[in-house]
Amino acid sequence: SRPYVDMEAGIKGATKNGDGFDLIDMDSLVLSPPKKQKLSSSSPPRSGKKSNDRLLTVGEWLGIDLTQPHSQKTQPVVVELLIEIRSSPTARWVRESLELENRLQVGDFVDAQDSARQWYEAIVREVAPDTVKVHYFGWGSKWDAILPRHKGAAEGKVKSKTPPVPLWSKTSRWREEIKVGDEVEVRESSSLVQRPKWHRATVLAVGRETDPPRELVGGAELEALDDNGNGKKVPLLLLNRKRQILVEVPQERLKCTSPLPTVRSKIDDGLPAAQPPFIRWVNLYSEEICQVNTHQTRDKKQSDAPATASYVMESKRDLVEVMK
Repeated sequence: SRPYVDMEAGIKGATKNGDGFDLIDMDSLVLSPPKKQKLSSSSPPRSGKKSNDRLLTVGEWLGIDLTQPHSQKTQPVVVELLIEIRSSPTARWVRESLELENRLQVGDFVDAQDSARQWYEAIVREVAPDTVKVHYFGWGSKWDAILPRHKGAAEGKVKSKTPPVPLWSKTSRWREEIKVGDEVEVRESSSLVQRPKWHRATVLAVGRETDPPRELVGGAELEALDDNGNGKKVPLLLLNRKRQILVEVPQERLKCTSPLPTVRSKIDDGLPAAQPPFIRWVNLYSEEICQVNTHQTRDKKQSDAPATASYVMESKRDLVEVMK
């Protein structure tokens, strides 16, 4: 028998085919300790894993913080499992054609690992019998990569890479939990398409999924990689979702075309007034925004203060005439 889990619960349109259930990779349930950790001799190794490996708990596998107080927890998490059984060890699996590696198509959204072993949301750009080409969300197309469709099926350098997995099975659904005051990374409004510069920004307001789209003014130019159905290329939107958020980018303050008020103004609906590119609306599911710490170092924050330099001359040193 083989277990499947409903990976596309609440995710409509991640892949064009399939019924939402994806085969569970049993290797992903084993958590290996850091390489420097010494092997433990207290218990004999089990079949299929090393002696110092352990299986993930249900909470770890589902990404649930079980240490959170019960009073702060939201609704119970319901996980649907499907068990596939075949008539004999040599019989074909009935759901084989529905496995992710067999149903991938151009335009499908997946999680994909890059050469640095980091997982990112991605979109399938090309499909071959043994490989797929993916575009990593929030990264230029020069970083697009060719990955194997099946484990161990591809040849050459691609063989050592990891195939794509279902969307949000390795990455977090951080956009669904975003709130006012959170930090994100936003593209600089004047940065080049292929060489974007990123700034930290603070979320000032979060629009609703049902809000009519606002005009996006003062944002960065994005790569046009998606087909709008009329033969025109447009920027990508993850799952084609159009929820918007208002962000404040301190590094863009001096680029405002109109003077900034001393007190932040508000519009009729009580939201802060946009002052692009300093305060501007961006699409939460576009490539103009990324999760914090995606492009910038984790420990260092950018400062919007002007750069300064100081020079101290020794008191006994003779003056040097530089220019007449």
